[in-house]
Amino acid sequence: MANGVLFSARDSVVACPPLTVGTAILHFTDRDNAPKTLIATDPRETYACTSLGEWQSLKTYINDTLKSDRLWVIATTYEWGVAQLGIPTSHATVWALEYDTGRVVSGGLPWHDGRKPDIQLKPRWTKAAFTDAIAVAKGHIREGNVYQLNLSYPSAVHTRDTLADLYRCQFLPRQPRHGGFIGTPAGALASCSPEEFFYIRDGVIRTRPIKGTVGRSVDPIQDAAAREALWTSQKDRAELMMITDLMRNDLSQCAVSVRTPIPCALMDMGYVYHLMATIQGQLKPGQTPLDVLCQLAPGGSITGCPKHAACRIIRHIEGQDRYFYTGHMGFIAGQKEAAFNVAIRTCYQRPDQGIIAHTGCGITIDSDPHHEYQESVDKYRFLTESVRLHA
Repeated sequence: MANGVLFSARDSVVACPPLTVGTAILHFTDRDNAPKTLIATDPRETYACTSLGEWQSLKTYINDTLKSDRLWVIATTYEWGVAQLGIPTSHATVWALEYDTGRVVSGGLPWHDGRKPDIQLKPRWTKAAFTDAIAVAKGHIREGNVYQLNLSYPSAVHTRDTLADLYRCQFLPRQPRHGGFIGTPAGALASCSPEEFFYIRDGVIRTRPIKGTVGRSVDPIQDAAAREALWTSQKDRAELMMITDLMRNDLSQCAVSVRTPIPCALMDMGYVYHLMATIQGQLKPGQTPLDVLCQLAPGGSITGCPKHAACRIIRHIEGQDRYFYTGHMGFIAGQKEAAFNVAIRTCYQRPDQGIIAHTGCGITIDSDPHHEYQESVDKYRFLTESVRLHA
């Protein structure tokens, strides 16, 4: 790893630090597709912006410090991303932690394997309500307002455990590719996300949108059938293709020579299978990683196509804010390296409030409400199911 704000830990095993205010842990994959974990503690300063005016001032400051190789850990709400499109919204919140340095270790971190947190979910939507929402979404698709739309709903997470406990005991054993934990005075965020929003190293940018999901089974025959059904699903492949085209177009705002080396690959998350594409490009001169975050947010895989129309319709159908769900969390290490996720399979907690988690799925004209609802339930298995890594 490069010298400066990041250094590689020499220890073969690095213990998980205390998950207190000021601690940030971020999982990512480097340019060689090797899993890595960034650990940062004791920030110089912590910021919480709740308005675009506050954010513009902080953005200028962050970009100035990147010239001197400062390390930043940043989490944004979905609503902040929508605001970057010029759409008025509430809760355009950013948490930003400024560090002098951080450690990068290969792979993940040790986890607690002796206890399964006791978790009960209280969803805001019933299956009937989700079915009704899909009907409204399909109406917009038929009218030509959108081609694809991502719908989601929140659940209250009832547990005696803390958010830090959920990350240690439930998320870490799943070896999240793009998850993490951030603790701030304004609240905490824990993610088990499988999805990369973007990764930048030495001017090369990569994004890996995900579309298509099927739950795994402990029965080998049923599991193989689920895998084959997803891999051969024309509906899911078409949905991935639409979002890939959207992300290619978004990437062209800040990059040149944009290409798709992997149009479709099957990804194993232990409890579900996903379809994923890989898109790459070369950053245009003068673009900082923070500029890229502002230009690309919110991610197309969790909005729909076209993005502007999808965001407006999502607000109308869902009827409440997503907060940090489908926002982005990641780090910027000077101007050399940055990694951000799409904050799915993510829980957040604000002071004096309970833990919240969301789930959702992409809707097309061919969507079957029963299958889409089951997909949304399957995605909650990152919280509700005991960790059982398949062979």
